[in-house]
Amino acid sequence: MGTDATKLYYYTRADTMRSILTSGMFWATNILYMNDSEEYLNGLREIRGIMERYKSLNFRDVRVPDKLIHTPDPHIFTISFCTNGDLLSQWCVYARESGVNLELDFSLIKMDEDHPGSFFCPRDCKDADEIAVAAPLKPVIYFTRNVMLEKISEKQVYKRAAEIIERINALGLQSGKDGAEEKISELAAQIKRYEFSAEQEWRLVFNMTEHTVEYKKTPLFYREQDSILKPFIKVAVSERDKATELRPIPWPVTAITVGPGYNQDQVFQSLRYFLNFGNYIRMDDADFRTYALNLYLDKVEASCCPLFKRQTGLSRMISDYKAKTKATPDLIKTNSIRELARTLKDDLVQKFPRCAKVLESIELTSGGIVLQKSDIPYIY
Repeated sequence: MGTDATKLYYYTRADTMRSILTSGMFWATNILYMNDSEEYLNGLREIRGIMERYKSLNFRDVRVPDKLIHTPDPHIFTISFCTNGDLLSQWCVYARESGVNLELDFSLIKMDEDHPGSFFCPRDCKDADEIAVAAPLKPVIYFTRNVMLEKISEKQVYKRAAEIIERINALGLQSGKDGAEEKISELAAQIKRYEFSAEQEWRLVFNMTEHTVEYKKTPLFYREQDSILKPFIKVAVSERDKATELRPIPWPVTAITVGPGYNQDQVFQSLRYFLNFGNYIRMDDADFRTYALNLYLDKVEASCCPLFKRQTGLSRMISDYKAKTKATPDLIKTNSIRELARTLKDDLVQKFPRCAKVLESIELTSGGIVLQKSDIPYIY
């Protein structure tokens, strides 16, 4: 998907998905408490190595101080996404059996690599206001020089190092200036070991240093895993209204996929009920309903067309349906998109019976979220 990715995927368990949709918040975990606890230190070491190896590039005498590596205590929190919506390794590690992934289209909230998103982070005391923060959405750079030199040419290693150099220069660091260490820490959270490059990861990185100096300002929460208290922050998307006040808006969840598992069908049925009748935060304006219907039609076309060896008229039928809804916007305003999708589904099955089974695994729910099943066979 390259560096202009807007559709990304978040692999997790069904209960976490429910929490995200009902609260409108993701949990961003402190970088020292990720699955690979060494990745942050690897990032710092590689940044230091690049600064020392390419001194002629003039890093303005900025260095990675020893204390960052030997006594790390970063207030950096991240949320990780994947560019692949059906990747076996992600299902196994993050979603486990019959887990889910959430498809998010960040173009819906005008967020990309060059335009950081605006977010709210509630504090852990009930009477405190939210903290407004900005965070960039960037692809992870997979870089471990020693490992890479064993597998690829030095020219290719330098090409990857150049990506890190570009990000270092973008920080505008100056020796002795306040904030340099925090910016280096933030960059280190965007680097992972080369061995994990198959994950195709993007990250939102939150630098909370100015908010964690003292307890009264802290937005921290803690969850226990294997007797470790892992610090995290709760993050809601926000935007400015006409009065320039920040207000929360839903995360741009557009589809949910149920992963491989022995009870995939039961999980699919339970999520269909929740998404149709559950009480959760929805994107519910006319533009999103139009977007959701077109997304459903695209997924139907992508799933059904491979069933036929030659052109059958299926794509034309779907294209005509899109044109009809565009020409008559009142269809979206006055009808349930779920009913509109069901009407098309019935017409498709009548004309193309071979699609019937596939269409049972794709549904447009009443909240505008497309629900579908992973194509990966059950192998656990």
